[in-house]
Amino acid sequence: MKKTILFVLSLGMFATLGSGLFFWSERNVAQAENIPHPLETINQKAIDARTGNQADAEELVGEVIRVAGFESELIGFTASSIKQRVGRAESRYRLGQSAGIPERKIVRTVNGLVKKFNLPEYSKTDLYEVRKLRLTLLPNFPHLISQKTQSVQPRTVGAGLDTEMSPAESVLILSLMIQQKLLNQDYQLTKTERRNRWNEMHDNRPGRSSSPHPAQSRGQEMRERLRIAASSASASDAWQLSTITLNTLGIEQ
Repeated sequence: MKKTILFVLSLGMFATLGSGLFFWSERNVAQAENIPHPLETINQKAIDARTGNQADAEELVGEVIRVAGFESELIGFTASSIKQRVGRAESRYRLGQSAGIPERKIVRTVNGLVKKFNLPEYSKTDLYEVRKLRLTLLPNFPHLISQKTQSVQPRTVGAGLDTEMSPAESVLILSLMIQQKLLNQDYQLTKTERRNRWNEMHDNRPGRSSSPHPAQSRGQEMRERLRIAASSASASDAWQLSTITLNTLGIEQ
């Protein structure tokens, strides 16, 4: 099923469907002592790409795909086209020739996929979740997550993040947001459910009960709907969807 979903969503489904994507265990690292830790590799490639060199930018995008473990599972022409297109956009961004990708584009892209595949309301995202995810990833990807240049410490959590991302970061965030929607119950809430839970957590009145965590079946429901959509998809569907997804995200041709 994993390959079928990846075939259809080509760009959006870089996310690992079974476990955390980039957070390798110490045990796995110990088994490959001579192989650089994936976090170190991506951060170094992010530093290299800052010069605007297109080859370095494509290397960064390719590393995101490779570390995800799906390089061999994506259709060849689709993976190559994504790497080249996002790499070109990353190069232009680093050279100051194009603007960054606003966080709202992640919201629009995810919610567009939700609508296309008729996924439940709790599959949608918003700016709060995008900022939350970026903050969670910042300690692991300090050279990829865009931060504001400032001389003083920001007063509020998240204020130090730039609201615009590089193309490479936007692809990472999109991929991992879809991962969270499929696997993480904290990201499988509607706005109303999230607001109610927040109110209950901050309501200290005796006898107040909290809402239960969303059922694990929510992730299963999303995967089943995607499987059904994938079963009738063709190669041209995958190509078209990856192009539309990149267009919606704001990655220039």
